[in-house]
Amino acid sequence: MTDDRLGDLTAIEQEAVAASRSGEWFEAEGLDLLRLTHTHDPRYQIRAEVVRDLLLGRHGPLDPRGVRLAGVQITGPLDLEDVDAEVGLKLVDCALPEVMNLTGAHLPRLTLDGSRLVGIAAHGVEIDKDCSLDGVVVRCSAPEPALTMVTARIGGMLLIRDAVIVNASGPAFTGEAMSVGEILSMAGSTLRGTGSTASIYLVKAHIGYANFDELTVANDRGPALQCSNLRSDSHVWLRRAKVRGTGSVALSLTDAHIGGSLSLDLSQVQNHDGAAVTLNDTTVQNHVLVRAAHLRGGGSRVALDLSGARVDGLANLDRVDVANYQGGSALGAEGASVGKYLFVRDARLLGTSPAGAVRFPRARIGSSVEFNGTTITNGVGPGLHAESADIGHSLFFRDATVHASHSRGSVWVFGVHIGGTADFSRTTVTNMAGPALEAERMRTDGHLVFSGTEFRGRGTRATVQLPGAHVRGNVHCPTMRVESESGQILDLVDAVVDGAITIPTELICPEPRGTSCVRAKSVNVDGMTCGSLGSPWREWLHVIRRHGFAYRPQPYQHLAAIERAAGHDNNAREVLIAQQHHLSRDSAGVGGLLARAIHLLWGVLAGYGFRARRTAIALFLAVAVAGCLGWLAGQVETRPGHHAAERVRPATVQPDAPGTPCSTVELVGLGLDRGLPLGVTGLRARCDLDTASTPGQRFTIAIWIVQFCIFGLATLAIAGYTNLIRKTP
Repeated sequence: MTDDRLGDLTAIEQEAVAASRSGEWFEAEGLDLLRLTHTHDPRYQIRAEVVRDLLLGRHGPLDPRGVRLAGVQITGPLDLEDVDAEVGLKLVDCALPEVMNLTGAHLPRLTLDGSRLVGIAAHGVEIDKDCSLDGVVVRCSAPEPALTMVTARIGGMLLIRDAVIVNASGPAFTGEAMSVGEILSMAGSTLRGTGSTASIYLVKAHIGYANFDELTVANDRGPALQCSNLRSDSHVWLRRAKVRGTGSVALSLTDAHIGGSLSLDLSQVQNHDGAAVTLNDTTVQNHVLVRAAHLRGGGSRVALDLSGARVDGLANLDRVDVANYQGGSALGAEGASVGKYLFVRDARLLGTSPAGAVRFPRARIGSSVEFNGTTITNGVGPGLHAESADIGHSLFFRDATVHASHSRGSVWVFGVHIGGTADFSRTTVTNMAGPALEAERMRTDGHLVFSGTEFRGRGTRATVQLPGAHVRGNVHCPTMRVESESGQILDLVDAVVDGAITIPTELICPEPRGTSCVRAKSVNVDGMTCGSLGSPWREWLHVIRRHGFAYRPQPYQHLAAIERAAGHDNNAREVLIAQQHHLSRDSAGVGGLLARAIHLLWGVLAGYGFRARRTAIALFLAVAVAGCLGWLAGQVETRPGHHAAERVRPATVQPDAPGTPCSTVELVGLGLDRGLPLGVTGLRARCDLDTASTPGQRFTIAIWIVQFCIFGLATLAIAGYTNLIRKTP
């Protein structure tokens, strides 16, 4: 039967059979691939059924090297469906004008390098070792994929390098649920598909290692590369690739699992209708590298979306250029987890979403986050939105530029926890519709640094918002500049700084030591506490007194406590006296007119309880006035021979008898006796006021007033020395 089949073969077919049986290559030379595709010369043609018969052993036993043909045209459809071949097939630089069918076939190996085809249907094919399609050209216009390898099983490598696969009416390559034991390489290939199905569709594929370096893939009516639920045991390289798609996403790796690193270094991904790259809920056991990539997204989707992703290593986006001009964010990592560093250095990120240009709320970063040298722009929302993120070490935002427009902060780090230092040195943050920095309830275990930082904000709220923030280290703000449309530049309400706070008071007032100034800028430090001050206490006192939003007692009390703890009791008293002065200016703080008058008198006479010497002097003067009044009463005549103060007349003396003048000592003693609230000198028994006369009554009333003053002053003096007077609200 074998001989009969050989008799039906053409001369070239007989040579091919002989070569296959002897283990030799059969090569027909003389035509290039394009001419070979369209030739009708029988010297270059081998019928497809001859190849099938060879693999089925119908032309006798074959050499283990298998069927190896080069430079021939396979005429007719090469139908190897369900063929279980014992040897491999190699068609190098061959032309197959009709679809090659490998559905359900089993081959030890398959090579189609450099061949030109109109389609390969390999659904469920099993290849024990390598499958090589390097340099193939597949062009068609069909709803079916140009290359189909759905549920295929490749035991070794699948190589589709430097290939061109184009389908004008459907996908280019579909490998859904396929399995590649070693490497899947499409490096340098060009694939173009058309339609709602991705040009390259590798959903649920399982591969050992993927190399898509310098791949060009496009789809003008749908996704370009769809790798959702992909499983890679090692790395996935997509470096220097060019990806263009439309629809919801251009390149999708959603819910993928990558056992090594993922790299998109130097790649270009474009999608004007949706996301450029999505890594939602993807797990990468090593690093994610998107260095110097150029990504363009559109619509409401995030251009580069890592939301829910888990990266065990670092994520490096240095020099990346990501933009979404049509209503979406540039970079999103909401709820993502990065085991080590997140680098976004010298990058350009542009978004047009109210949710933020860069978003990673509730993200967890194991080590530091760096945005050094990066430019973030968003005309309709925050620049950076990182609410409730957890950063294991430091946040570096140095030499960066953020320009945004939103009622929230341009940099919105509400509730963020930073395990190390937060450094915004030499960064410029601008918000055209609200605060520049929104860091309410931020917690940093290291320092907070604003060295050379420039904040610009608009609206009614303070430009730099730090209410409720907790800094375990120092707050260091030399050469910081803050601009505010409303004049409110800092909000430090209930902020806690365990170390020193160094804010240049010249930032708030050009002459911070003055007692008065034009209040062009204001700060709110109510409830703020710190370990120490990096500026002179008088400058801080001026800021509290002249640049606070309103009178609040706590800033004065805390400043006094800091000075007292440093052993500067006099400074502490100055601060508390200044507090009372501020309180007296606040009509609602003291009360009505009478209360304000009493409060003012208390300040004049007793320094609000902090100037006991002043009270003692006032008391001495009051006592002196009492003595003077007694002496003066002895000089005023009430009637001829009588004075307002004179010797006490014995009962036996006639009423019209002349009075006896008191000595000077007796008159002074009379004033003291009458003026002192407690204790008497006993002189009134010899010399006293004539209360029956009008002048005597006047002197009596005057001395009563002095007595009342002495009583009050004595009370204030005692209270001042014994610290009984407490600091008022």
